[in-house]
Amino acid sequence: MSIGWQLLPLNIHPIAFSIGFFSVSWYALCYFLGAFFVILALARSKRREAELGTDENFWTLLSFVLWGVLLGARLGYVVFYGTGQFWGEPWHIFSPYDFTTGAWVGIRGLSFFGGLFGGVVGLFLFVRKHQLSFLRLSDWIVPFLPIAIFMGR
Repeated sequence: MSIGWQLLPLNIHPIAFSIGFFSVSWYALCYFLGAFFVILALARSKRREAELGTDENFWTLLSFVLWGVLLGARLGYVVFYGTGQFWGEPWHIFSPYDFTTGAWVGIRGLSFFGGLFGGVVGLFLFVRKHQLSFLRLSDWIVPFLPIAIFMGR
């Protein structure tokens, strides 16, 4: 005998909202909110991280890490879970357009471990470019990551 709340995920439509042909899924919305809340928390605690320096460095750090997370998560999905389609047609890795059906399908599939690796690589590239301490900045960022993980789950 099943209880109503157990069936709740089956009754929720995966699309949060649509504007014309553009649809936003709940999963994408949760990823966006997770990134937003982590950025908000990091911005509030930025004053305590003296090594980071200026606001420009803060936003540059965020762009390095977020691009690393996105690229790493997508490439991680392709490597760990991808089918042979990606190797035969590599443009499907980052193309939101399905050339066979002629429809915009979005980019589906992200890997947590790929995103983690990409974020670490983005942070490493940032600290190498600005000659800062990798361990000090990672110690500042890591406590805020459960916010994003919570939102993505």
